[in-house]
Amino acid sequence: MPIYEFECKKCGERFEQLLGINEPTNDLRCPKCQAENPRKVLSVFSSASGGSSGASCTPSGST
Repeated sequence: MPIYEFECKKCGERFEQLLGINEPTNDLRCPKCQAENPRKVLSVFSSASGGSSGASCTPSGST
């Protein structure tokens, strides 16, 4: 099940909710003020890897 991020239209609270892909959000409420119909927001995705992929963030060519 994916985790979706929502923002309350009334108080601005951001929160995450574990929902099925086709699960309706009609009864979803803000955990802070209990307002209905929060808006779904795009989440920032981050991934860290422990392996070496050949790509590096360090400058190259200077020794």
